[in-house]
Amino acid sequence: MFIFRSTDSGHTWQGPILVHDFGSEGGSTLLPSGRILATLRYQREFLPSDPPDLEKRNRSISPGVPWKRVFVLNSDDGDETWSILRQLTTVFGQTFGYPATQSDGTAVVIHDTCYGPGPPGSRAMISCDEGQTWLDQVYYLDYTTFTGSYTASVVLDDDTILTVARSSQAGNGWDLVKNETDMYAIRWKPTKD
Repeated sequence: MFIFRSTDSGHTWQGPILVHDFGSEGGSTLLPSGRILATLRYQREFLPSDPPDLEKRNRSISPGVPWKRVFVLNSDDGDETWSILRQLTTVFGQTFGYPATQSDGTAVVIHDTCYGPGPPGSRAMISCDEGQTWLDQVYYLDYTTFTGSYTASVVLDDDTILTVARSSQAGNGWDLVKNETDMYAIRWKPTKD
């Protein structure tokens, strides 16, 4: 995954800057401390250096693909360099994650859940310390019969999170959902207890 950066309101661009190999479908948010919290879909094929039982340990349902999850990382220098990856989601197929940050440093990552457990749809994870640790709670934001919701979020002036999600009840296949997908705007705030 590569990024391009602009320091003059988009007039000129620097890059590409490598964020990470085997990464795609990312997003980023600026934290109150000035750090950047980014997400990426870490998905790769089996490598010769992998332990032979890695697919089984990761509960892969895609032969030859032991990793398919959301990871997070940080930049402390305006996205010129990036920290090592940290795994966020623990279930194979929780892949696309999109971060947002409230004014007090509460970070949320809304991610899809393609293959369960439970129904497919968007779920949110919450961090009260700018993404360093994550609460043991999950918010279910939408339900879909398709295997991914691909959301995007912004934080409004009153710290309400506005998440836009696509969802379909037409079945699980690109041909089924291509003309049968709805967009939902979800306004919400996490409880930090």
